[in-house]
Amino acid sequence: MNPEQKQMAWQIVEFYMLENQIVLELNQVDEIARLHILNMHKPLHQSQLNRLKTLQEKVAGFVHIALAELDGNNLIKTESALLEVNNHFDHCSKEQMDGVGDGSFNFKNSCLFITTMVRLGLLPIYFLR
Repeated sequence: MNPEQKQMAWQIVEFYMLENQIVLELNQVDEIARLHILNMHKPLHQSQLNRLKTLQEKVAGFVHIALAELDGNNLIKTESALLEVNNHFDHCSKEQMDGVGDGSFNFKNSCLFITTMVRLGLLPIYFLR
């Protein structure tokens, strides 16, 4: 193989490795949600669902911006979008811990919410590799 073909082959392999990692993360969310439902635990509160939806939107926005900025090699907007993801992640964590403290959320609720939040929050890391 010539050097260009080797570089292209490596990029394809890396793409599939990252895709596999993302699928594994989402399967983790699916598994804990399935167990939560099978054990008939209470569903997440609407406020938690809203926070997860916002996190999902922020992660999707980050991915969109990161992909758009790859060509220009300008990562200022990407860093700002990642900061938004991280700030929302911190906000979600604080809200969950406050809810545990005041008795609004129990262990099983926290397990499902935090696992989902962490798995969604990890997705930008795979795009930064």
